[in-house]
Amino acid sequence: MTVVEAWKRFWFRPARPVGIIICRALVSLNALWIVLSRPDLPEVLRWPHVFWTAVEPPLRARFLLFPMPQRIETMLYVLLALSLASAASGLLPRISCFLSALLLYRFAPLESILTVGSGPHFRGLTLPALALFLLAFTEVPRLQGLPSSEFRWPLMLVRVMVVNIYVSSGVAKLWNVGPIWFTSDYFRSLVRSMALPEFVPPWAPAWAASVALGWVGAVGGLFLDFAVLVPLFFPRTSVIVVPILFVGHLFIWKVFGVIFLSTPLLLLFFPWEDRGISIVDDDVRSV
Repeated sequence: MTVVEAWKRFWFRPARPVGIIICRALVSLNALWIVLSRPDLPEVLRWPHVFWTAVEPPLRARFLLFPMPQRIETMLYVLLALSLASAASGLLPRISCFLSALLLYRFAPLESILTVGSGPHFRGLTLPALALFLLAFTEVPRLQGLPSSEFRWPLMLVRVMVVNIYVSSGVAKLWNVGPIWFTSDYFRSLVRSMALPEFVPPWAPAWAASVALGWVGAVGGLFLDFAVLVPLFFPRTSVIVVPILFVGHLFIWKVFGVIFLSTPLLLLFFPWEDRGISIVDDDVRSV
């Protein structure tokens, strides 16, 4: 298989529409979960003017943060929740996806004020906004529709977005710290630095004290950052890799106290779109 053929197979081989339907539902529900857990988002814009003095007008205009009555802000927040629910259920999918993406783009920067500075992906609304903008302009799937390449490339692009979060994290560790990040001593020092006087994650003391557990954490961190590439290119491995990644995030929560809000999107890597079809010389046949 040539490089061109491999490229076409990766992006454009026919896929069942169920993959896009599940992608849209997962992304929308993930965003809705985050949005509903932050009911005070509209209130941020009511904070005293002194809190906004460092925010330059072009930046506020970039994110559509124009002064509006609080009632309107609350209505937009409710509209965001309703549009996400509509997108998840498949009701007016293009309109609901576009409206959800537009409102997420507006509210996502406000969410940064309410969370620690851990990067936009860890706050969880960056990827849904991008994915919903994409899905707003793709072909609308029908559950019983025929397989098509139009149902493959958008799903693969959203998967690549998810992969980028993990791989970028691994590359950043290697770039900023170097291979020493993936050693027991460094991992244990990181665990100690993440523990605060008012909050110590339940498993942190044991992992900070044990050299063996430090090595498990260091190797596990390396695996967590790059293993997601495997189901991207070899979908059948998802039944093994995805559950392991879920367990990895559980350990991160218990050891570091960090919850990765996009974890549910790992379910996208199951090959939903290939179930029930086989591909032979680019022809799709029901089995």
